Amino acid sequence: MTANFKPDLAFGESHEQKIFKILNMDKSTVEVKTEKFESWTRNGNMCIEVECYGKPSGVYHPAHKKNKVKYWIHNLCDKGNENYLGSLLLPLKNVKKLAKKYQNKYVMGGDNRASKLILVPLSEVFSEKNFN
Repeated sequence: MTANFKPDLAFGESHEQKIFKILNMDKSTVEVKTEKFESWTRNGNMCIEVECYGKPSGVYHPAHKKNKVKYWIHNLCDKGNENYLGSLLLPLKNVKKLAKKYQNKYVMGGDNRASKLILVPLSEVFSEKNFN
């Protein structure tokens, strides 16, 4: 693990709590991901984690089935990374379809660059052609 792991974990967890409070949602049915301003504005993509250290994670995490996760919330932070410019609330099945469609467009990131992150253009997230 790198020195950034604990601050990044705390960042993610604080934003999870914030969104659960805003939406009054049950934590067990939702996966929340929050992107820092510098990430999503640099290239116009949202990142969908699919693997970490060679094992399924993020959208493909095995616990989702057990916990009956139905929704994926993707927060896009403002310049200070404290507040949101917006949040996407998507059925988990649709996020999996996007990850599959764009599976060849990815980067390695996170701690030790061990996470495989699928890059999905934000302009394509709600395109009907991606869900037929």
